[in-house]
Amino acid sequence: MRVAFDVTREDLIAFLVESAQRTRSFKTRVWPGIGLGAFFGMVGILAVRPKEPLVSLAILVTIAGVFAVAWFLDWHRRVASASRAVADRGTLNNELGPHVIELLPEGILETGNAGETLRKWSVIEGTTRTPTHLFIDVTNAGPVIVIPRKAFATAQHEAEFEAGVKKKGG
Repeated sequence: MRVAFDVTREDLIAFLVESAQRTRSFKTRVWPGIGLGAFFGMVGILAVRPKEPLVSLAILVTIAGVFAVAWFLDWHRRVASASRAVADRGTLNNELGPHVIELLPEGILETGNAGETLRKWSVIEGTTRTPTHLFIDVTNAGPVIVIPRKAFATAQHEAEFEAGVKKKGG
């Protein structure tokens, strides 16, 4: 089974954003905001000096929560911005253009401008689906394989392809 498509700049950005989201845990995306919020919450408590301990706690939790949410939302913006910058620099230009992904008995063969890469089934962990892309998850042996979902002729073709990856891979 095979699928052919053109990798565009938008596909590379989607790949970079998805990769960044996988490598950073939720904790590292939220804890810095909570820490900053707690710091500024303590400053607020010292400035206001409420007499009730629950008021102090409420001030601290509210400010920490606001900072955590702001940090989390800004993290996504920063990742998208950095991903666009990488795509604009052209450092991944050899990944642009026509690609063919083929499921073989030995593994997944990816053919593109950079040449051919055969990834054995033992390094395939499974798939991740977003509204616009299908990502084939690979262990430390390399980056995920990104396939725009519009590359599949039909929804059935996409489902069969994904089932073939899951059956032979992870």
